[in-house]
Amino acid sequence: QIEVNNNESMCIICHDEIKNYILLKCGHTYCLYCLLAWFVTIEINKNFKCAYCKNIFNWSDCTAIGNN
Repeated sequence: QIEVNNNESMCIICHDEIKNYILLKCGHTYCLYCLLAWFVTIEINKNFKCAYCKNIFNWSDCTAIGNN
């Protein structure tokens, strides 16, 4: 089961209100563009670590929640 981060309205990367929510399986939420910027540092089709808890994911593990 996915646990959503307690302060889900704040992006862990930019520390601002989340724009275009993306949820990782660990429950941490990010702005779409912040996560893309984080992910672009990794080769395509490779795993990446959550910026907060360091759990390992693939882009397919991300879930778009919606816009705000």
